[in-house]
Amino acid sequence: MITIKLKKGDLLISVVILLMAGVFMLINYSRGQSESELIVEVRVDGTIVDEFSLHENITKEYSTKYGSNTLIIEDGKIYISSSDCNDQICVDTKAGSLNGDAIVCVPNRFTVEVIGDKGGDVDAIAQ
Repeated sequence: MITIKLKKGDLLISVVILLMAGVFMLINYSRGQSESELIVEVRVDGTIVDEFSLHENITKEYSTKYGSNTLIIEDGKIYISSSDCNDQICVDTKAGSLNGDAIVCVPNRFTVEVIGDKGGDVDAIAQ
């Protein structure tokens, strides 16, 4: 068995490093999940057709040559309330509210995704 003896200074330095790491992680997490930075990107056949703030309350129907979908943004969440596709997976998908959440209707080539603010070309780590 290996015995390690720690001095008070070693323990203090370890606690300070752990606290600093926790603070940096909390700052980075809050920056990445900041509600003011999240937008909703709507795509049809891979082309962006609309962008909204996640904080807007919107009901909008999209009718294309592929089909129709009704998008609802409400209380900081996105969901599809109706679609004319056969499988209805997009309607049954739970509401999204976090960066990276997406709802896809493959038959209608319709995608809705919550993404971070496109305001800058620099990623969060480099900032």
